Amino acid sequence: MTNTKPAKQTFTGYQIFIITVLAILQFTIILDFMVISPLGAMLIPKLKISPSQFGLVVSAYAFSAGISGLLAAGFADKFDRKKLLLFFYTGFIEELRFVLFLRIINF
Repeated sequence: MTNTKPAKQTFTGYQIFIITVLAILQFTIILDFMVISPLGAMLIPKLKISPSQFGLVVSAYAFSAGISGLLAAGFADKFDRKKLLLFFYTGFIEELRFVLFLRIINF
């Protein structure tokens, strides 16, 4: 019997780059989702809503994100995934720009 070691599998530079980009994308999307709940103490008085109404806002955001993910999964098989990712992430960035614009004009 010979003692053979399994080959050490290493990632290429391109694979590390892709994993890093995907991790950053996921982090920004989760950060956007998770930042709503802690801001409740500031948003409730500003928007003049009750805590139960704020809970509905947070829940609606979570459910819409889940439904969007399920609907996008059907498109992922029909289109190029890289273009689809860029399209949806561009939409996410535009949503953030819109929110910042509303903040600037004190809406």
